[in-house]
Amino acid sequence: GSGRLRLWRTAWKSIKDYPLFGGGLEYVRFILQVTCGNGTVHNEYLQCAMTYGIPAAVFFILFVLSVYLRGFKFRAKLTDENIIGLIGAFGYFVAIFMSYHIFYTTPYAYVLLGLGYYRAKQGKNEPETLVPVDK
Repeated sequence: GSGRLRLWRTAWKSIKDYPLFGGGLEYVRFILQVTCGNGTVHNEYLQCAMTYGIPAAVFFILFVLSVYLRGFKFRAKLTDENIIGLIGAFGYFVAIFMSYHIFYTTPYAYVLLGLGYYRAKQGKNEPETLVPVDK
């Protein structure tokens, strides 16, 4: 195969060794290159935890989830642009489970995420009031 299982095992070991602040970018590249012959984990969530620590990875995941939870909470008011943005960004965040951030695609993913979060304005200068959907 692609060697991802070996990369992921190495990442978990490193995360256990440096759980709070991670090993840092150069440490991660060195360890992966020496043990697996590759400089990245091919899983952005593990790469984040390995490089910056578990708290940073949790923050990253919670940040992304917060946009989707907000979208769900206000689902009755989502525009087509919101839905397109959320779906497009979702595809990206699923894809990085098996890959890693690529400098030329990552900005587009965050633009799509922003479209999912953005609220259109009502009238010219009056912001729309957000009301949660009744349960």
